[in-house]
Amino acid sequence: NLEQELASVRQQLDDANKSACHEQEQLQRKLETVATERDELLSAKATMKYEIESLESNVAAITDAREADTRNLQKELAEKVLMQKEMSTLKSEVSEITATKEAAVDNLEQELASVQQQLDDAKKAACHEEEQLQRKLETVATE
Repeated sequence: NLEQELASVRQQLDDANKSACHEQEQLQRKLETVATERDELLSAKATMKYEIESLESNVAAITDAREADTRNLQKELAEKVLMQKEMSTLKSEVSEITATKEAAVDNLEQELASVQQQLDDAKKAACHEEEQLQRKLETVATE
């Protein structure tokens, strides 16, 4: 009877060892699977970290470029505003010069008309005087 119990206990111990080995093998497989998943996640994390750093670098570069573009556009705008002011000043000066020139031309035209009138009057007076001298000469010649 003792031998049967011993055999039974040995069988239970053997069964327990087999079960424990089976459970240990299952746990080892689960541990390997979890380790593989952990490695994959760490690799994905490293990849994402690299991509984030790359994107942050791109954002910084884009921001710098955008700020440079903004400065350039502000400079161009300031230059255009200055040029528009200068153009306005030049247009004003041209208008003043044109008005002065037109007034001078009008004055010269009036003076020319006056001189022409004086010339015409002088010609008429000379003709009239010549006619009178001619008459006097004819009168003197007939006497």
